[in-house]
Amino acid sequence: MAVEIVALSDELRALDRYNEDEVSISIHRLDSRVFAAAIAQADNHGDRWWVSRVLVRNPDKRGQGLGSIALQRMLAVIAGLSRLPVYVAPGGYEDNTEQQFRFYLKNGFQRIENDSKNLVWNPPGPIA
Repeated sequence: MAVEIVALSDELRALDRYNEDEVSISIHRLDSRVFAAAIAQADNHGDRWWVSRVLVRNPDKRGQGLGSIALQRMLAVIAGLSRLPVYVAPGGYEDNTEQQFRFYLKNGFQRIENDSKNLVWNPPGPIA
């Protein structure tokens, strides 16, 4: 499994762990060495990727862009690995499903015709 630590800003680092079967992104604040501030994970199911979770651990830190940073990094890694679509079924955690739908739509996911429970993101263009 490839592991990369990437500086995102003076305050944030990303720990990217990935292979053809799973992608896990952890966003860490430099002032907190133990727990990730945000996590995004997806699993390869052969014909598509499924988002298993996107979470900002501290409820007080939600709405500040950390979840979007983790999700966008995860999507970029997936796009570098394959052209498979990425699916998500919003819900879980605090089960504010409508808020989660808005979060994923804001981050490039689209509604699927005749499917009210799942969203999809398609990687752009061909692999270079």
